[in-house]
Amino acid sequence: MNLKVPTSFIVLSFWVVGSSWAITKECLQAPSRTASCPHLIYKRAALAVPSLGIAKHQIICICLSDINRNVNPQSNTAENIKQQVSIQRMAINYGLSEEEIVKLVKN
Repeated sequence: MNLKVPTSFIVLSFWVVGSSWAITKECLQAPSRTASCPHLIYKRAALAVPSLGIAKHQIICICLSDINRNVNPQSNTAENIKQQVSIQRMAINYGLSEEEIVKLVKN
C-alpha cells in the first residue's frame, strides 16, 4: 500500500507541533518536581502568569498532580499539610497567590 501525503500537510504538521511547543514549554507545577507530571492539562488561562510568559486567555499547561483540589483545609493530615505547602511554594515560585492558582485550575 503506497500512501502519498501532501507536502502542505507535512509542513502544517511541523508548524502546529512547533507552535504548541513554544506555547507550552513550561508548565505550572511544583518547583520540587523532578519527574514528568503524570496528570497534565492544557487549557486557556483565566489570568496572566507573567513568570511563564502566559497572557490571559493563552494556553497554559498545569500539573494537576501537584494541585489536589480535594484538600480539606480543616484536616491536619500529613498529606493535606504536604499539599498545602506545595501550593504555597508554587504560588511563591510563580508570583501568584494561592487563590490565583486555584482560579487557573477551576476556570
